[in-house]
Amino acid sequence: MKGIISTLTMKELEKITYRALQESFSQVMAQTLKELDEAIASGRDKKGFI
Repeated sequence: MKGIISTLTMKELEKITYRALQESFSQVMAQTLKELDEAIASGRDKKGFI
């Protein structure tokens, strides 16, 4: 474990962490937008719009 950690620089660790956070945020945002879309679709006035 010590050998693995010593080969990573802070810049590389920052990049890995940033990419992981981007992926997590992307998944959470996609799920949130999907849920909002479903809520809007189910609550809209279906008679008023074609």
